[in-house]
Amino acid sequence: MEKAFKAFKVVLVIPAIVFGVFLVYSLFSKSIGMTAFALRLFGVFLQTAFYFLLFLIAAIGGITAKVAVYKRLLYLVLVFVMAIVFVITQSPQESAARFYDEIQNHKRLNSLKVSDISFIVVEDLFLTQPEQIGPIVEALNASTWYSPRKGECMGKEVQMRVVLQTGEVVRLRISRFCKEDAAALLFVEPLPSGFASGGEAYVPKLPSTLENLGYPLVSEY
Repeated sequence: MEKAFKAFKVVLVIPAIVFGVFLVYSLFSKSIGMTAFALRLFGVFLQTAFYFLLFLIAAIGGITAKVAVYKRLLYLVLVFVMAIVFVITQSPQESAARFYDEIQNHKRLNSLKVSDISFIVVEDLFLTQPEQIGPIVEALNASTWYSPRKGECMGKEVQMRVVLQTGEVVRLRISRFCKEDAAALLFVEPLPSGFASGGEAYVPKLPSTLENLGYPLVSEY
C-alpha cells in the first residue's frame, strides 16, 4: 500500500508542476488561444488521472494490504462506492466528451467557407449575400480558444445563427469586448430545458465587421 501511495505522488507531481507553470503564465499573460487550449486539456487530463489513480490505489489496498480483514473489506467497499460515483456522475467521461465537442466546434469555425453557408442571422439582421457572409466567415476563421477572465468588460450578449447548406444550424452567442475590436463567442447546444455551453472563442474584428453590415454590437450594458 505504501508503494501505491508513493506511485500516486510521483504520477501527480509532474502534472502539478506543469499546471502551476500554466497557471502563473496565464495570470501574467494576456495571450489567448494556445494557453486557453492547454489549460482546458490539462484540466481534463488531471480530472481523469485523479479518478483513475484513486480507484487504483483503493483497489490495490483492498487486495494486497497487510491489514485486518475488516480493513481490507473497507478498501473494497471504497472501490465499490467510487465505481458507483464514477458511473453516476460520469465526471471524467463527460469532461472528456465535452472537450472533444469543443475541439470539433473550433475546427468547424476555423474551416467555415462561404459556400458552406445558406444564410446568417444576427438577432434581427438577416444576411444572405456572399458579399455579406464573406467578411463574417473571414472573422470566424480567425477565432481562437478563449477562457473568460474575471472582471472583463463585456457588452450585451446577442444571438447568432449560421445556417449551413446542409440545413444544420450552428448556434452562437456573441458579445463585444468594451475596449477592443473583438468579440467573445459562446458555442450553444440547445437542450429541452435551456442550453449547454459547447466552448468559447475569441474572435477579433467581428464587431467592426458586423457594424459595417449594419449591426453594431453594444460594447457596454
